[in-house]
Amino acid sequence: MILPNHTFADADLETGQVFSNDLLTAIKSIKHLDHVRFMSAMGTTYHPSYYQPPAYGIIEWEQRTDGASASWHYNGKGSAHSPALPWEIIPKFAHLTEKDVWINIPVSASSGCMPLPEGDSCWASNTSSYVSQLATLLKEQLPEDTNIYLEHSNEAWNWGFKPTLYNFMNA
Repeated sequence: MILPNHTFADADLETGQVFSNDLLTAIKSIKHLDHVRFMSAMGTTYHPSYYQPPAYGIIEWEQRTDGASASWHYNGKGSAHSPALPWEIIPKFAHLTEKDVWINIPVSASSGCMPLPEGDSCWASNTSSYVSQLATLLKEQLPEDTNIYLEHSNEAWNWGFKPTLYNFMNA
């Protein structure tokens, strides 16, 4: 996906030289493909922290893989549950390919909802949460005419995926 021997930090985001020209040409040439799903690229269905108390491994925004990470699979911060790609890649990809995006938010991403004592509603939003920061990034960086297909985790009902257990444990 990325040019050989380049890192995100080395890539020229202004000119778009993060992705190979072959990849961009191939994606743009598929006329019936109106969106690109980033589930696998973002590591949605595997996060080892799902099963670790407390709070069953809530993922905070600071734990995500960012562009400065040496690897886009492990962020080096002692957190093996970071997704494989930086979220910042998705708006750039959408712009270069003129495709809509389908994103999967990690099941244990901090939600930004501060529950009432009864636990059934929110009284305020935490703008530093993973979900809130992601929404801000996408709003600011995606091309205006890009549609976002949003999925919480991946098939949260399907016991074939590890996040289903996480949902079950937190229900």
